[in-house]
Amino acid sequence: MNKDKNDIQLDGLFYEIDYDASPIEGVGKYILKPQKIQAPIRDEVRELFYRMRDISRQYPAPFRSHSYYYAHKAQENNSRVFYKQALFMKDFEDNYPQEVPF
Repeated sequence: MNKDKNDIQLDGLFYEIDYDASPIEGVGKYILKPQKIQAPIRDEVRELFYRMRDISRQYPAPFRSHSYYYAHKAQENNSRVFYKQALFMKDFEDNYPQEVPF
């Protein structure tokens, strides 16, 4: 059994076209080739922001409904989270080269 295989790239992934896998002459079937999974590049700034977000998860909102957003307990909780996140990020300085007005 002779297989005619061609390599093709779709959506950044490599596939093989196997023409013998189809019962119709000249029609191929895409077969995904094994690909090496690379570890993501470690980004210290992103990890710092993830740790800052974890602070808000330590203090869950007292209410689940958006209608209670302005309630005293919800405002107190949001203020506490904001303060703790600000203390955590007090020494952080970004290196964005442009100045953007807002």
